[in-house]
Amino acid sequence: MSQKELADKLGVSVRTIANYESGGVIPESKYKILASLSDPIAKKIHTVITGDSSIKGNNNISNTGVIGSDDAESFDENKAFEFLRSQLLQTKEKIDELAEQRKDANAMIKYFLEENKELKEKNKELIAEVAMLKKLLNM
Repeated sequence: MSQKELADKLGVSVRTIANYESGGVIPESKYKILASLSDPIAKKIHTVITGDSSIKGNNNISNTGVIGSDDAESFDENKAFEFLRSQLLQTKEKIDELAEQRKDANAMIKYFLEENKELKEKNKELIAEVAMLKKLLNM
């Protein structure tokens, strides 16, 4: 496929394609680029993730919304939604777990700071006792 054909397919300029190939520019959304290549699953994922269903490109696949679409594509929207939902729930559980760990770590820090304070006080007392003993020995 030529740069011109790819540019037409993606709805971008030939210069943009050249910049992608050289690494000079990174596509704004890999999902959008995949969807522009007539991949109905990538198109749906892009729409679910970004809410943007205005994908450019010269393809014959409809750009209907993910939820409630009744197009003939072989894409199970309910499975995609459930997958994304499960990923969201797993992420929330991990965040909750990390928040609990942070709470425990903060409690430990507080404990060690208090212990450090007590040890500093004891150290001052010992230094004062040593100084007093030195005085007594020098008398």
